[in-house]
Amino acid sequence: INTVLEREADGTCTLVTFEYEIDMSGYEDGSSSEMRKKEDGTEIPISKFSLSFYPHRLRGFAQLLKEVFGETSEHSLLPDFKRESDENHVPSYYVHVIKKNPRTLR
Repeated sequence: INTVLEREADGTCTLVTFEYEIDMSGYEDGSSSEMRKKEDGTEIPISKFSLSFYPHRLRGFAQLLKEVFGETSEHSLLPDFKRESDENHVPSYYVHVIKKNPRTLR
């Protein structure tokens, strides 16, 4: 996996891209694949793909959700998919759950 970070002049990260190469040995389906040379000199078929995402900050993303779904929407966080978090645990990610107020539905 190769990781590419795009940053603003002030160093703020604006985009993260993971570039993957998957070893397709044993999965050839007759389609042409890109080949990569291994350290021992043998070539293997690979498939490449990239996964890009915007690195939101927790407060900024929560505010964005309130702007989109309305100030009266109910917002809860699930750190690492858990309802409660140990205060010493630093979550890898947050799941945001939004329950829109039915009176504001359009």
